[in-house]
Amino acid sequence: MSTITSWFSGRKTDKEKFAGADYTTTVEAYISGTGRAIQGATSHHLGQNFSRMFDVTYDHPTTGMPAHVYQNSWGFTTRSLGVLFMMHGDNKGLVLPPRVAPIQVIVIPCGITNKSSAEERELLISTAHQVTDMLKRDPAGFRVRCDDRTHVSPGWKFNHWEMKGVPIRLEIGPQEVVQRSVCLALRHNSEKLQVQVDELCCRLPALMDSIHASLLHKATQELSAHVMQVNTMEELCAALDAKSLGLAPFCGDSTCEESVRNESARNSVVEPGAPSMGAKSLCIPFACDFNPTLKCGKPTTGTKCFNQPHCTRLAVAYTLFGRSY
Repeated sequence: MSTITSWFSGRKTDKEKFAGADYTTTVEAYISGTGRAIQGATSHHLGQNFSRMFDVTYDHPTTGMPAHVYQNSWGFTTRSLGVLFMMHGDNKGLVLPPRVAPIQVIVIPCGITNKSSAEERELLISTAHQVTDMLKRDPAGFRVRCDDRTHVSPGWKFNHWEMKGVPIRLEIGPQEVVQRSVCLALRHNSEKLQVQVDELCCRLPALMDSIHASLLHKATQELSAHVMQVNTMEELCAALDAKSLGLAPFCGDSTCEESVRNESARNSVVEPGAPSMGAKSLCIPFACDFNPTLKCGKPTTGTKCFNQPHCTRLAVAYTLFGRSY
């Protein structure tokens, strides 16, 4: 999923890790519309904690004696698709990257009117099906469908498939039939392109890669622009008010983290009608590749925890805080 959405990955704090695990790693995404983070997937190293509890053993290859197994637990489910929808969607509906879209291209015949003859209608519909079949047979394996319904208008179909997030709408009208061309409308930016039918199979793969890269770049830029380096509780609250996340030097103590949650929840209105929500630790990032100017890892010697004056401990790691789903 890292090639479809923009994530930051890291290790959970002791307070946020899976109960009973030695440690938990996570990938988190940022939703620009609300300024919140959302967890996409996790992996828990359970060590021998649960195998000792339930006496799960194996025969050790060296000693031949029973030994407790080491276990892990991980989750990567349809929740990640929900993150994908939230990250890329807009007010028209879904915006799906071509690599995961069930339908990559929707073919829609256009331009049939009451004045169109039966022959013109048949030619237009048959041409639309010919283009659809050509794309289906191509070795690239395009996922394509032709919407030849006659009881709804082309405009209704446009809206229908935009809402479903189909990356490319392929329009064929009487003029395109004559010119042996098609009009491609891109879902993610509303651009339109005229392409000759003979060039279609060659042009589509590069076009889909371009759509993918554009969506990923936009998501990465939004993440980079909304992670702020903070050194005090006041700076974290300011970042939250700006619908951003805060990367702060943190001591890692669970009671301190609870204090951060309570302090950052005061007088905050995240969404109209929603209860106040404090910040939680999202993860201790492994790296900040999306923004190399940010400080990650272990703070310099003597750096204090940002939650002053409530905490007087030294910071042990730069930790990402934010409001989260």
